Amino acid sequence: MSKARGGRAAGRISSLSLRLPAATLAGCNPFAEHFRAPPDPLRPTSVGVVAKTTQDSTGYHDKLIDGHMVDIPQDGRFHIIGEIRGAAYLLLAGTTDGGFATALEPSTPGCWEAWPAQYDHRVIWDMGSSIRLMSGLDLPKAAGFHADPPAHEVDGNLAWVYSAGDRSPGYLDVCANERGEIESALAY
Repeated sequence: MSKARGGRAAGRISSLSLRLPAATLAGCNPFAEHFRAPPDPLRPTSVGVVAKTTQDSTGYHDKLIDGHMVDIPQDGRFHIIGEIRGAAYLLLAGTTDGGFATALEPSTPGCWEAWPAQYDHRVIWDMGSSIRLMSGLDLPKAAGFHADPPAHEVDGNLAWVYSAGDRSPGYLDVCANERGEIESALAY
């Protein structure tokens, strides 16, 4: 075999070996974004619109418009999701895993935005009778809940995602009412 023929044969072999991995991967997208399974649920036991927030060395103290007080300790065990804001925010607090609290921002009258930081929280799950956020916050659906578009299957779970891709909306507005129930999930 001449050097020229041997060189062409070697070139065909190496080009064939470079094509095999690409053909092997053609059935899956190695660049597709995958999401973890829904986290364990954090279900609020205290829900209400904040009238006033104060803070001292022990933590936050929220007086709700219905007169109830909710104390949010800063003891290292209590988990604050996001930031605790103030008046007009919807406070959601619970006792799971040492306690947790979060505050939803008012959006339109009667609606608090349950999925405000879509760049950080890229998926929410439709759990059937509730909606679960990446933080684990699990809010029940209101009786008249509606979604447009409906959730679709994402890694084996029904969900809405906010990411680059064909099926993601530009913006998904997830509205909670004053009882902490999800009223709607609407894409814009």
